Amino acid sequence: APMSSVPGGFCTTAMEFVLTSAAPGAQIRYTLDGSEPDANSPLYGAPLQINQNTTLRARAFAQNHLPSAVATWTYLYDAPHEFPVVALSFKDADFFDPATGIYPNYTEDWERSVHVELFETDGMPGFSQAATVEVHGTGSAQLPQKSLKIKALANNGDGF
Repeated sequence: APMSSVPGGFCTTAMEFVLTSAAPGAQIRYTLDGSEPDANSPLYGAPLQINQNTTLRARAFAQNHLPSAVATWTYLYDAPHEFPVVALSFKDADFFDPATGIYPNYTEDWERSVHVELFETDGMPGFSQAATVEVHGTGSAQLPQKSLKIKALANNGDGF
């Protein structure tokens, strides 16, 4: 999986991020919207400037190899907190699309893939892994703010 020059976490100023891959000749594709990068995602070619809350996700593609695992880093700006912070990364449509999203279709028994990160009260990363999520609860599910059940995937979701 690609590596970032700056680990995810809390930031106070704009920063420049460099992505690298250990795979010789690999192309790195990335997204900034929480979705998983694929072969059609933007091609990384120069350092990225980030100065607002952003989820950076990257994947390496090398000829005659399967795509790498997806690497995920969440950067939170000016987010004072006194408690642990959980960040979910996902494709917006998986949550909010009127036909396929779990929020507008909360009565359906649907799960969606997410990447979940925990940041401790001191801002240090606690864990970062693939998971699934579903709307949870009965009466509260019809309210705008919904309860979610997060299910960790075996082996950190990497299939190994």
